[in-house]
Amino acid sequence: MARILVQKEEITNQIENQYTKMESKIVGRTVRTGDATFNGKIPWASYIKQFEAASETNTWSPHEKAVALTLALRGEALDVLQALSADDTGDYEELL
Repeated sequence: MARILVQKEEITNQIENQYTKMESKIVGRTVRTGDATFNGKIPWASYIKQFEAASETNTWSPHEKAVALTLALRGEALDVLQALSADDTGDYEELL
């Protein structure tokens, strides 16, 4: 159990680092995600349509989409990141 908590903390730190890097790259424009989060309790197909609409409106790059999606995950949905490497969490296609 302690190992899982350590892994979860490491993933959270990686996500925060990626978010900080993304934030510095998008100076001069606002990226809006709304307060749409995904916790695995609503249908994925419905959520990802909403997410893709936000992505298109904000003209996100694939990396920006990966970071935004990673930040939107909550609860059990966030736990799936444990199976991915740090590189894969920055790859939108791998997250899908």
